Amino acid sequence: MSVLINPRPGRLAALGLAAALAACGGGGSSDSSSPTDNLYAASSEAQKAVEGSLSAANTAVSKSVVLGQNPLFDLGSPSAAAANAAAAKRPRAQVLALGKAQAVEAFTCVELDLFTGPCTGSATVEANFAADAVKIPASSFIAMSFTNLAGPVDGLAISLSGQYRIDFLSEIDTKASSYANAHLKLSTTAFAGKLGEYSFGPDSSVATVDYDASGAPTLTIGDLVLSKVQLEGPLTNTQYRLANAQVRQPYWASGSGNKIDYLLKPWELKASRPALGSIATLAASNAASAKVEVTASAAASVVYAVQISAAGATKRYTVTASYASGSDTPSYSVSELN
Repeated sequence: MSVLINPRPGRLAALGLAAALAACGGGGSSDSSSPTDNLYAASSEAQKAVEGSLSAANTAVSKSVVLGQNPLFDLGSPSAAAANAAAAKRPRAQVLALGKAQAVEAFTCVELDLFTGPCTGSATVEANFAADAVKIPASSFIAMSFTNLAGPVDGLAISLSGQYRIDFLSEIDTKASSYANAHLKLSTTAFAGKLGEYSFGPDSSVATVDYDASGAPTLTIGDLVLSKVQLEGPLTNTQYRLANAQVRQPYWASGSGNKIDYLLKPWELKASRPALGSIATLAASNAASAKVEVTASAAASVVYAVQISAAGATKRYTVTASYASGSDTPSYSVSELN
């Protein structure tokens, strides 16, 4: 039985990296230590809190989609990967020529049996474990290279190019229902493509994925940490809805080395503008916190209510982002409320 092919790649493996990258709800955790930061109450911090929330939301979506779009190995569940592979009808591609260690082979799009209509392009696959392995040992890997691979998957247009590699940092039981307590490293090189109306990449990055006891993943890329990412509804480069996401990224003061934790619940983008009702909650280790909420949204301007609590006091601000016609880059004005 091959565990190496997920024949339906377009199911957004969002950080569960299974249509949960479109719905990896529940579970997961960022590390238990508190972030250090120096968030304080000031007009300049209110604007930065808005900009940081926008950055956190966009990063949660883009990294989840990029690292979830691996069509040959299901990162949602080991047994699902095995079941999908077993159910697929593929003669030559059934075991991806990985019956022996270090096997490498090229496949046309048809041989991969990923698409539900006419396709183009090819892929090469290399791994150092057998395709029918019940246990994938730690230190194993699977490396995939895509050359203009494109076609429909259940009516959704998919295209991929570049390289994607998975290193198994812990042993994986392919009969398990989840990746509970597993550890992986994901590497991309010039990895780019399109998922329906959402284009991504080229991306070159290295991420670790740590699954908790319930099988929910936390993804770390340098100073960036993502968990509990839940994408819902239509996804394009100008529209998305995050029902939930937790993001840790550096504090905006250049070179500070400090971090801010963001809870985005929910955060929605419509026509390239944050939508009414989008909310971000920011947390800092010095007990400072902030809340950013979109109170009005239109093509020409977006208005945010920002509340910052620090040093025993709470201050409120209105931050207005104004957009020139044809531009998605705003200018900001901030007013402090009495």
